[in-house]
Amino acid sequence: RDLSLSLSYGECFGLLGPNGAGKSTTMSVLCGTIRAVIGEQYVAGYSLRAGDQAIHKYVGVCPQFDVVWPDLTVSQHLAFQARQRGVPEGRISAEVQTAALSVGLDGDGFYTPAGQLSGGMRRRLSIAMSIVGNPPIIFMDEPTTGLDPDNRQHVWRIIQNLKSPNRLILMTTHSMEEAEALCTRIGIMAKGRLRCI
Repeated sequence: RDLSLSLSYGECFGLLGPNGAGKSTTMSVLCGTIRAVIGEQYVAGYSLRAGDQAIHKYVGVCPQFDVVWPDLTVSQHLAFQARQRGVPEGRISAEVQTAALSVGLDGDGFYTPAGQLSGGMRRRLSIAMSIVGNPPIIFMDEPTTGLDPDNRQHVWRIIQNLKSPNRLILMTTHSMEEAEALCTRIGIMAKGRLRCI
């Protein structure tokens, strides 16, 4: 039988499974980048069958691979993302500062072009881009893949600090250690199906 999944604000839910289990595909469906062919999907109370435009102001996405422009600085990336999310122009500067502070990129890195950032700093920039504007739902697709142990621990602390009664975090991982450290509930995926919660 197929499992139904309902998530609530205040939790960090982990989709755990090996490579190829369907975690990233599930995330892409919920983000609206891939259309599901069967079933019903709702994000922030909106049906994705009706279109995904309504959800974008409620959802921040940290993709598995960093999507950054080498010539833009951290502050420029965050300002661009804030505008994409519909943050009013008068609040953009404050939202950018808050997001950068949350991930530890408010110092020298704030004015550094992304092409000059280390891999760990680029990952933190991707997380900051997902939280700028304070969306109540954050999707993180394997947020620590490829990071060394120190940077992984740093990202774990950031995610712990992002937890809030008014926010839902959905993250994918293939690491049981990561899921146990960060998640309030875990769903196990294999061969494209949610097997247990």
